[in-house]
Amino acid sequence: MKRAFRKAFTLVEVVIAIAILGISLAVIVDMQAASVFMTYDAENVRTATMLANEKMMEAQLRLEQEGWTLFDIEESGDFSDFGGEDFRNNDLGLDMKDALSDFQWAYTIRMVDFPLPDPSTMMMAFGDMGEENQQTNTSDQIDLGGINVSSDQLSEFLSIYIREIRVVVWWGENKDELDQVEFATHVINPKGIITDPEEETQ
Repeated sequence: MKRAFRKAFTLVEVVIAIAILGISLAVIVDMQAASVFMTYDAENVRTATMLANEKMMEAQLRLEQEGWTLFDIEESGDFSDFGGEDFRNNDLGLDMKDALSDFQWAYTIRMVDFPLPDPSTMMMAFGDMGEENQQTNTSDQIDLGGINVSSDQLSEFLSIYIREIRVVVWWGENKDELDQVEFATHVINPKGIITDPEEETQ
């Protein structure tokens, strides 16, 4: 009659099993942590994008209300008053102070420089247009129908009509400028009217 032997795990097998279980749990926890961080970061990007759009519209409205000046405008702040502005319908008691306490913003409205190439280079870009249409002179000017206009004059003239608006919204410390959203656009001043703040105060 054969004896029935009872099999059991050895100490080495138990240690290997625990090691495999520990490594598996560590990988799962790390994956879950990365997933939570990505979700949190995506939510911050979505919120910052919405806030940047709001500030972009605010900057454009400011240009329309206050007029265009020859000075650059730089503003910055937080969103402690977001939702409570006069132009909003706040009957629902919207209070976003706590939700947006980690976000800050800055925007600039500035004149745009248009460095134009040498007039002779500009004429070459149009190809062979005939000698009478490629007249340039030694004063670095372009002959526009008998009116001599330098590249600098043309660049200065164009800068009156166009402004660059750049908006940045960031969250946290943003040391490496990675936790931020940045928008830029250009707006045109069709009338070309420039207001002088000093004249208005007098």
